[in-house]
Amino acid sequence: MIALRRIRSTLVAVVVGAMTVLSSACQAIATVAIDAELDGSGTVTVTVDLDASAAGQLGDPETAFAVDDLRDAGWTIDGPNAEGEHTTLAASKPFANADDLPRVIAEVSGPDGPFQDVTLTHANGFAGSSLELSGRWKLTGSLDQFSDNEVAAQLDGYPLGRTPEEIAAALQEHPEALKLVLEVSMPGSVQASERFTLTDGTAASGEVLGTGAPIDEAFSVSTRSNNRSVVAWMIGAAVLMVGGLVVMVAALRRPQRRRGSNSTDGF
Repeated sequence: MIALRRIRSTLVAVVVGAMTVLSSACQAIATVAIDAELDGSGTVTVTVDLDASAAGQLGDPETAFAVDDLRDAGWTIDGPNAEGEHTTLAASKPFANADDLPRVIAEVSGPDGPFQDVTLTHANGFAGSSLELSGRWKLTGSLDQFSDNEVAAQLDGYPLGRTPEEIAAALQEHPEALKLVLEVSMPGSVQASERFTLTDGTAASGEVLGTGAPIDEAFSVSTRSNNRSVVAWMIGAAVLMVGGLVVMVAALRRPQRRRGSNSTDGF
């Protein structure tokens, strides 16, 4: 297997590694998961999931996916782990705040990669906090998007180590062999989303790679978390206010005694 040096992005490592087994009846799914906290910090995790056929053809995942390069770039590696008939390998890296997320995503996607203009907006209010993640899917339709001249120089001059004819033949035989998924998890209830499917609090959006059809579409998801102590205080204050109004109304409607009602005649 080819160990890439000075890789441009984690997805370059994933796609190049997956291309080594694309000629067999296999499937490789790369998932980029963004987990954000209330304060705007969080973690980005890139996971590659190989079915049994792909894992058997791949050999040593640490070599195929340039794990040493990822560690040198500050990524934490988990795996490879065997889970049933699948093998997974994950690389994760934290971001300190909302402004730091684009830097980490740039390491994942590269300057011309599939995730562009990614931003995370974090706002605190009296009654709660809100988070909004937005960006663009940007796919050229060609797997060459996940390579560059430096990578090609290490792969016999071909962007992914295969001739265009070999890649076309492999994709024709297995058109959905390579998939890329973006997942976003943020605390609170989802207020709005675009181009995401929501399942159990996670927003997910996926694409098949190498279809030949370009994609340039915006995505976004926003959540809001209420401050429970503030909400409880507001409810308590409202209850006290209503109770006070009831007492005032009752007092105003109570009949008043007329003065002198107990005096008698006879003087």
